[in-house]
Amino acid sequence: YLIIFLSSYVALFAPTYFVSGVFSSEREKKTLEGLLVLPHKKSDLIMGKISVGLAMSTAYAFLSSVGMVIFSWVVNSNWGRNQGVLPFEVSFSKVFAFFLVTYISMCFAVSFGIALLSGIADQRVAQQGYLFAIVIPSAFVPIIVDIFEFGNILDLSYLLPWVHMKMMLEKILFPVATADIVIFGSILADVIFHIVSLVVFVVIAIIIAAKRFEKKDEF
Repeated sequence: YLIIFLSSYVALFAPTYFVSGVFSSEREKKTLEGLLVLPHKKSDLIMGKISVGLAMSTAYAFLSSVGMVIFSWVVNSNWGRNQGVLPFEVSFSKVFAFFLVTYISMCFAVSFGIALLSGIADQRVAQQGYLFAIVIPSAFVPIIVDIFEFGNILDLSYLLPWVHMKMMLEKILFPVATADIVIFGSILADVIFHIVSLVVFVVIAIIIAAKRFEKKDEF
């Protein structure tokens, strides 16, 4: 499960170039102005960009799951045993858990990242912004929260999306180990709570981005 857990965080790195270039490349090519004058809501423009990212997330999660199965087959083959490689067994539940956490991780990263970085014109700056806004906090914020032992539903730590990301992944991947720290009485209810919370963060980011596009100084 360590491989699955680490892979879910690697999934946050995968869309870096795509997310950072969704709007910044449009600005550099001077094509964003044409999109903004079309008769549609600015939030629809953002959602259109996000939908492409969600399709990419599905493909990435699926191919990664297939790769995990192939890796297990190679490691457990006669060649793998002859090489002294430790066995790596997979099951349907493990592969499904891997697909789920990879997909949800990428969906959040793509949606939240596109909305947050929609006002940045330079792609390199957008890439740095994505790393500092999504990837790095996903690794360090939950650790800091654990150090201070936040865990109650009323804790301010739940105002941070990265905390929901960490707890969602842990409860999906390690339901037995996290059974004693559930918030709403069951793992399923907690996972739904964390997913809904992430969706709320994404919606808020989209609304803010759409409002930003309404300003003429954003052109």
